[in-house]
Amino acid sequence: MNLSVTKSKNPKKSAGQTDHMHGDRKRSLLRIILIVIPVLFLAFLSELAFQIPALRDSYNTPLPVTSASHKGCEPDGDSIVCGAEKSSVTFCFDKQYVGKFYFSFEREAADKLADFQISVHSYNVFGTEEIVEYTDQNPNLIHTSTINLHKEADEITIRVPEGLDGLKITNAGIKNEFQFSKERFFFFLALYALIAFLFFSRSAWAKKVESRFLVFTLVIGTVFVSVLPISKVGWDEEIHFNRAYTLPITRTAKLTPTLHEYTAVSLTNWPYNLPQSKEEKVELFGSLDTLADYRSPEAIEISNKPNLTNFYNLHYIPQALGIKAGQLLHLNFGYVYMLGRWCNLLAYAVIMYFAIKKLPIGKRLMAAIGLMPTPIFLASTYSYDAMIIAGITFGFAYLLAELLDRKKPLETKNFVFFVVSIAVASLAKAIYIPLVLMGLLIPKDKYKNKKQRTLCRLAVIGSVLLLIGTFILPSFIAPPATGDVRGGDTNRAAQLALVLSQPISYLGVWFENFSSTIVCFTLGPDSLAFLGHLATSPCVHLIMILMIVLILTDTAGLSNRHMNIKEKGVLTFLLLAIAGMIWSALYLDFTEVGRTTIAGVQGRYYLPLLFPLFSMFLPVKLRTLWNERKYDLAVFAVIACIEFKTIYDCVLVPFNI
Repeated sequence: MNLSVTKSKNPKKSAGQTDHMHGDRKRSLLRIILIVIPVLFLAFLSELAFQIPALRDSYNTPLPVTSASHKGCEPDGDSIVCGAEKSSVTFCFDKQYVGKFYFSFEREAADKLADFQISVHSYNVFGTEEIVEYTDQNPNLIHTSTINLHKEADEITIRVPEGLDGLKITNAGIKNEFQFSKERFFFFLALYALIAFLFFSRSAWAKKVESRFLVFTLVIGTVFVSVLPISKVGWDEEIHFNRAYTLPITRTAKLTPTLHEYTAVSLTNWPYNLPQSKEEKVELFGSLDTLADYRSPEAIEISNKPNLTNFYNLHYIPQALGIKAGQLLHLNFGYVYMLGRWCNLLAYAVIMYFAIKKLPIGKRLMAAIGLMPTPIFLASTYSYDAMIIAGITFGFAYLLAELLDRKKPLETKNFVFFVVSIAVASLAKAIYIPLVLMGLLIPKDKYKNKKQRTLCRLAVIGSVLLLIGTFILPSFIAPPATGDVRGGDTNRAAQLALVLSQPISYLGVWFENFSSTIVCFTLGPDSLAFLGHLATSPCVHLIMILMIVLILTDTAGLSNRHMNIKEKGVLTFLLLAIAGMIWSALYLDFTEVGRTTIAGVQGRYYLPLLFPLFSMFLPVKLRTLWNERKYDLAVFAVIACIEFKTIYDCVLVPFNI
């Protein structure tokens, strides 16, 4: 009887539950559709708004080169050849709205960049005449320059500098055509999608700080990857691309002459000659598809042999895997290049996600630091800095989880994650390894037994000694005669001898350089708002305000878990020691002997140290009264404003519209 009753009731209950689940799924699907459709519609309307001038009056008017006035040039059939001196070509036409001006050119000297100065006789909104100057720096692989004007004009002059004699201008024109920009559409699509994610997502997962960080990083970073020029834009990106492209895990790499130029400092990969319009970007992409085609039978195959001394190669694994995946899919070089960048972003986002998830305090502060323009830019280009930032953050999060939980016994797994992640991150820059010494602050009563304590402390001391002995001591014991060639006329051995002979004087030089840049390298533009060779974010002051507000208000979890005076003191000492090593390393390598201004130090070197530094200032006794959900929304809304304003002003407008 009991069995029969059980069998008769369960099917009814199961069916009810199934119907309820189906109902929930339908409602969720309907909610998603009701969000996705407006997001797509708004993105399309936003892109359409940029096409209004073309919808009003669409045209493409050639400007005959033979009828243009010129100085220092000679006609040659249907083209004009520039002379050895400064020359110019002027096109006159009826006053009208000009969307874009374009002209084609041919060069005799391939070893010189085609840089021009464009003067436009235009009319402002009041109808007043004015001359607007444009600097036109063209990539080395394109032959048609297209300049975005979006002005009423009646005269345009191309000024050709000295040294480009023999340059031939073959045709020119003005146009105002409907041109759908998929980059701009994706930009607005991402913006509206993140707004919808913030305000309409109801799942518990989406409301967590680390989850929002993951979504924001992947969406914003993907926008970065999609709109950045396929060329060197990040710091030393040609070096990092070379290491990723030739990483031993890819076994072999195929190089064409043009592809090889992407692995070195070259005119082809020059960071200040980037596509400045949609047309130039398309032409560059097409040229690379032909000239940098690794699939070509003419490409030279090189063997990637393992090099155990280059430990920093570990940081390039995500980028190398992206490159390899693109090659296996037989994508052209442009997409392979982008995929390598995107995989770097993906690795950064995932590691930082787990770091923020593990953090016992300061989750919003860490998320904000990781989402600022410079870290996201580094993660979206070829660089090992993103892996250093993520690795040190991950390790520090696991240390704080153990250090601030005073009553719980130490978990060996967490301690191993702490030591290994910071040690691996420091393989590329050993100056960060002193942070591992924070592990010695774990109190005795947290260890389960004496054996665990001994092993953990040996791991800390051993990793520090190993990295110092491998990377730092050789520079002091047997310094090479020359420093980094990028620093100019440097001599590491002579500089070291000077420092050792006058340590007090050097200490004064270090302190002066360090103190004068401390704000700029922590809260200021050089650490959080600088985009390599492109520009500085226009949101510098907003970034500084956001950081200060978060330091003062991100108090969640601080009531019973915070660093004591001893821990803060040791951390302060270690941060100063690392800062000292950063400045000293650049003084030896990048600074000419005897100079008092240390060259080569950049704000990005401070990025892995920002959260450990800021976390010491989180207010223990201050309690916020506002709603936590609204607080999170406000924080991430400000982050979205910073990032999308930065991308629009620094990347989208100059390079894609």
